[in-house]
Amino acid sequence: MQYKFIKTTVIASALSFASLLNVAHAGLISGNYIHNDNSVGVAVVYDTDSQLTWLQNALSYDVDGKGGKDRWGVISSWTQALDLDDTVGADGWRLPVMLSDNNSSEFSQLFSRSDFSNAGFTNIQEGDYWTGTSFTEDGIDKAYIYQKDNGESTLKQSSKRYAWVVYDGNFANLKSASIPEPSSLAILGLVVVGLFRRKVR
Repeated sequence: MQYKFIKTTVIASALSFASLLNVAHAGLISGNYIHNDNSVGVAVVYDTDSQLTWLQNALSYDVDGKGGKDRWGVISSWTQALDLDDTVGADGWRLPVMLSDNNSSEFSQLFSRSDFSNAGFTNIQEGDYWTGTSFTEDGIDKAYIYQKDNGESTLKQSSKRYAWVVYDGNFANLKSASIPEPSSLAILGLVVVGLFRRKVR
């Protein structure tokens, strides 16, 4: 009876531990893009949940001494032309967009992460950020903006606001090397149980 109880406890503990590591495996992973010549490139943060890569520098657009702000059209064109890797031409960077319900954005998704403060983001601005979601209302071109304390709202595209860009996918192929895959852990658990059974016999 005691053997069965201990065996059950060991299996349950192994499965619980595997579950915990599976949760921990998802998160924000910081690192740099490494060029083909092994030089260190741009610093980025990959979100394993949304599968988006963010520039670690939240003041992405800081051109010609404009203080990081510009009109929506200028910001959009600059973003679409970004070339930060070893390929020729634009990489596919974009502005964060509103989610399907238009009540929140990819910005809100990021800022709500419990591990946000540990991801090493720099130069986060108190002012508004442009999103990539635009529309026309009463003949006026507008776009959604995000402010970290007030959330989403809308603004004329002729206004000047900040930019923080994202990339669909894992731009720098970042991996979390410190956490084992759950499948590997499950195999390890079975080995432990097997050894325990041999010892008891």
